[in-house]
Amino acid sequence: MNNNYIIKHIASIDEAAVIERSYSGNEKDTYVMIDHPGTAIVSAKHNHCFLMLLQYRKIIDKVTIEFPGGVIKKGESPLDAVKREFKEETHFELNSPQQLGSYIASVGTSNEKFHLFVDSLSSTPKGIEILDSRFEITHNEHTYQLVFVPDELFVSLIKKGIIYDSKSILAYFLSSFLGKTI
Repeated sequence: MNNNYIIKHIASIDEAAVIERSYSGNEKDTYVMIDHPGTAIVSAKHNHCFLMLLQYRKIIDKVTIEFPGGVIKKGESPLDAVKREFKEETHFELNSPQQLGSYIASVGTSNEKFHLFVDSLSSTPKGIEILDSRFEITHNEHTYQLVFVPDELFVSLIKKGIIYDSKSILAYFLSSFLGKTI
């Protein structure tokens, strides 16, 4: 395949664009590029447990376990976004989130920058289930629930394919690697 190619914009829908790339000759490929304002997420911990969301994601038709977070609104800083999203999704306030870093997960198809934060909870939220090693996800399109994931269980849930959200996995390992105390 020759590296000389032409990129042709085919269509746009909101923040997505369908792109066709033509190589010299007759070879073509088509892909979708996503223009995204960015996402801020936080791994918040209390008593050696991470506060996470169990929620259904239509795009993959599965229930996931993720750290709280969401889209950065226009004019909003990543720090302000993570505070707002955490409050919206958990109904709790963050203490003093520290930014671990930022990354782009798929540079070939999206410019979405993930901003990762860590923090701790100052008080114990009541009535939140603590997952154990017997935990299994049940498929339910209405699932949206806070859960505590014990630190010592996190890696085994990744290995079992129960936690597979890349931003949550990266936040967990990055905070461990950088030695951020959360």
